Amino acid sequence: MKDNPLVLVVDDECGDRFIIREALEQSGFDVVEAESGPEAMEAFDRLCPDLVLLDVFMPGMDGFEVCHRLREQPEGRLVPIVIITGTEDFEAIRTAYEAGATDFITKPINWLILTERIRYMLRANETARMLRRSRTLLQSAFDGISDPLYMMDSNLRVQVLNKASTVYFECSFSEAVGRACHEAFFSKRKICEDCQILDRDGGRNQRWTFERQGRMDPNKLEQVDVYTMQPFEEGTDGGMIVHIRDITKTKHLERELIQADKLASLGTLVSGVAHEINNPMGVITMNVPMLRDIWEQATGPVAEAYEQKPDFRVFNLEYPELQERISSLFAQVMDSTRRIKKIVGELKDFARQGTSDMNQRVDLNQSVETAISLTFNKIKRSTDRFSVSYAQSPIFVRGNAQKLEQVLINVLLNACEALQNNDQTLALRLETILPETARVVVEDEGCGMARDQLGQIMDPFFTTKRDQGGTGLGLSVSLGIIEDHGGSIEFEAEPGAGTVCTISLPLDASGQEDGSAG
Repeated sequence: MKDNPLVLVVDDECGDRFIIREALEQSGFDVVEAESGPEAMEAFDRLCPDLVLLDVFMPGMDGFEVCHRLREQPEGRLVPIVIITGTEDFEAIRTAYEAGATDFITKPINWLILTERIRYMLRANETARMLRRSRTLLQSAFDGISDPLYMMDSNLRVQVLNKASTVYFECSFSEAVGRACHEAFFSKRKICEDCQILDRDGGRNQRWTFERQGRMDPNKLEQVDVYTMQPFEEGTDGGMIVHIRDITKTKHLERELIQADKLASLGTLVSGVAHEINNPMGVITMNVPMLRDIWEQATGPVAEAYEQKPDFRVFNLEYPELQERISSLFAQVMDSTRRIKKIVGELKDFARQGTSDMNQRVDLNQSVETAISLTFNKIKRSTDRFSVSYAQSPIFVRGNAQKLEQVLINVLLNACEALQNNDQTLALRLETILPETARVVVEDEGCGMARDQLGQIMDPFFTTKRDQGGTGLGLSVSLGIIEDHGGSIEFEAEPGAGTVCTISLPLDASGQEDGSAG
């Protein structure tokens, strides 16, 4: 409170104003006078007094109207206003309070009571001003935080919340403050059954943190930090501050880093395994042709022995059948060795950490062939009706071959897992939409999906296979890869009617041969 608070005395009687002035100045107040309502309004605007002492009965604009008008001004909403009324004039007292008066005093005035009341009201007004300032600072601090942040007492009643919380919970300040969080935020009469904010053990931790699925958006992940506070009042439990952070992107990046680390480790492992496989494969590849040549040289004597002894048998086989069978076996062994070599090479290329160069000229025919080769066993176990339609000529796009193969593998695996029996078809085709677009279309006759799921399948961590170990990241990562290539992924599906996945990519502008599907 100021050393010499300024009091505006409003009274049309000059003698009354003089007496009031003398009493107040002797008690340490500064006084300014006004003899009418308009003059009081002008003086208030000019001087901003700390308190207004207002007589009721004045000609023209009476004290009630002056009080009412002062309360309508921003500067006058919180200034103490004391109304002077007649003895036991209850109607005037009621009207004074309705007009916005802080207090009243009756005539004849007891000067000691008046000065003490004024001091009390000024102290109370100063305390209220400091409280308002503290609350404003607290609210500003809360609003300065971009994440949802709110404070509750021990009964879970919301005391303060920031703007981010009103957006997050889709509520207003007035709807939330003073109400329990389950009522204000979720319109529930009881505490949420899955509430993790409360300390279930009954103790009071200084701080605890947990992660959860988004309360307002289930496709997000959140980290919730709960901080306990000192009691608001003596004899009560303390409250708590709750801070909610969206960690969806962070977790997404963490899992991508883990995946990248796994791929790097896989590359190291595959390189070692490939080396161990290639050594014996080299021996097989080198010796089988030699064995074949030896057999071809031996066929002459064997044929002569058969002519001389028609009942000549090897493994109970006559010579013509033996010759055909051994030639077929040699051909199968050579074909298998070539296939093993090709698979090992493709697996090494895919798992290698490699380069993130996005300016490679990639032949989609080759990328599809590699993806099918790496998923062939899964496709073979999932369906007896798999078909692929390559383009008649190379279809070139700009990007990263390894990343595109990663997308194709993911889409093919998802299609395989959607198939419910081996009679359902899985088809892949490549096509061009000249002059600018290449498309890979993967179509299955599997279980399909509902419309609401179709709108969420690209969201991070959304999966219908969580009980089978699904993370919900495959299609989200694939979408990011295709968008990095300037393309798009689209899905069409109906429950029980299968799914069509269309990957569209811009053709390489440096030149393109006719790539119509064949």
